[in-house]
Amino acid sequence: MPETKTSFLNVRQVTKTFSVPSGDLPVLDGVSFAIEDGTFACIIGPSGCGKTTLIKILAGVLPFDSGQIVVHAGQSKLQAQVAYMPQSDTLLPWRTAFANALLPAQIERRSRVKAIREAQDLFARFGLSGFEDLYPVELSGGMKQRLALMRTFLSQRDILLLDEPLGALDALTRAHLQDWLLSVWQEMKKTILLVTHDVEEALLLSDRIILMSARPAYVHTDLVIDLPRPRACSDATLVRQKEDLLKRIFAEERDG
Repeated sequence: MPETKTSFLNVRQVTKTFSVPSGDLPVLDGVSFAIEDGTFACIIGPSGCGKTTLIKILAGVLPFDSGQIVVHAGQSKLQAQVAYMPQSDTLLPWRTAFANALLPAQIERRSRVKAIREAQDLFARFGLSGFEDLYPVELSGGMKQRLALMRTFLSQRDILLLDEPLGALDALTRAHLQDWLLSVWQEMKKTILLVTHDVEEALLLSDRIILMSARPAYVHTDLVIDLPRPRACSDATLVRQKEDLLKRIFAEERDG
């Protein structure tokens, strides 16, 4: 997608190579895309193509070899604008649900009174009212994921980087949380970049799908999903797009 003046996150020709015992392992090969403010975008691609590597680079967890990442027209540093949720929920087991939610404010030394007020409000919006004093071990898988996502929202960043946030859940819980995540995004107007291996999930949730090639990865296809919400798995257009994307992924896996 060409850059525009409204682009919020620009990734330009980003490369990454890992050193392994057998030599160099190129993972990203000139990844480029631009995302506008308030967009819900998904990254998909063949298994092992570098989706998680890319999201970790955007989160500042991994360095990249070359290229450029610019956020908000260069007005601030990347890490000041992004919040990252890895594949595991990373909740602290010795802290209650409410104490876990307060962690971002505590780390950044923000006002505790304000942080408590914000967390209390979000516990209701995230469907966790009444569970504030429970520990992670006492919560269901879906509740833990909602809590981890809420903590990500409470980081007060403009861009949320979510790496397979629903991947470990059963099909029914996952479907419920897809609807819930979409409603929270529509209400709170964050920019979301979500990594998923589930093509159908990407089509149900996103405005944009960034399909990566096989490793070493580049952006194979940048697809705008112009379908009204809410979307149904049975929608004919969605079914056709799913078949097309799966064919492209399978071709990359076969030829990569």
